[in-house]
Amino acid sequence: MHIHSRALLTLKQKTSIFNLLYYSHIQLVVAAMIITASINVIVTGNITWGAVSVVGLSTYLTYSIDNLIDWKKDKLNYQNEVLLIKKYHKFTYFLIGLCLLGILLIILSTSTAFMIGMALLGSSVVISTARLTNYRKLNSRNPETFYGFILNRIFISLVWTNVSVFLPLWYVGLPINSQAWSAFIYTWQLIFIYAVLWRLEKTEGSLRERIVASPLWTVLKVLSITAGLWPVYSVLVGRFPIQNLFNMLPPLAILILLNRWPASWEKARKQIFLFTLCLVICGLFTMIMHLIFK
Repeated sequence: MHIHSRALLTLKQKTSIFNLLYYSHIQLVVAAMIITASINVIVTGNITWGAVSVVGLSTYLTYSIDNLIDWKKDKLNYQNEVLLIKKYHKFTYFLIGLCLLGILLIILSTSTAFMIGMALLGSSVVISTARLTNYRKLNSRNPETFYGFILNRIFISLVWTNVSVFLPLWYVGLPINSQAWSAFIYTWQLIFIYAVLWRLEKTEGSLRERIVASPLWTVLKVLSITAGLWPVYSVLVGRFPIQNLFNMLPPLAILILLNRWPASWEKARKQIFLFTLCLVICGLFTMIMHLIFK
């Protein structure tokens, strides 16, 4: 009996640590940096580490501020980790300051185009945060709608696709050419799928059921297929070399995960974490292959 109690305690501790990591969005930070680096390699053949660093810092900054704003609502989903997360919040303020300082130092050492790009990104984040904050205040009287959910996910995915694809180019002053736009189309499909799944885990039950029962789930699968075929098209038209076919791997992995999505949304948090881990591994693999065969 004593051993069983200790095992349960260990399981609770592991669950709390996992939930804290998930809440902190560290997995999103890593995924954003890997996606940016891999797309950068695909388009230019190199990794612009300054831009990748800015993406990581910006991602953590954005979602940490979002966590602080949204805590009263989110704590209902983290009832066993309330004290742990409150301690984390105290540390978050320090990390937010470091992120701001790091972003500022990098921006001051870069091109005007990159500064403009960061200004646009910052404006998008501020507008999004202000709009979402207003939405949260009115949420009890005016709950989120199906079309509001879709428009929000399109907006968020477009912002982060711009960040992942174009910021590294602006950082070194390169033009946005046909290869960059091709990478944009490919990346947006993957990020939109991820953005929908990530938000669904936090969406109110009845709306989530409506979304899952709608054609949107089929659309996500179709997007994973078209994203997988896009590298083939890009090679056939001569836009990218043959190693671009390695980019079929992330969409294929996404399609497999979508088809194996758990019926119970209680397990969705772990599935989304697995989804993120899969994107990171696939992104690393494609990036390495491009560096080897460039």
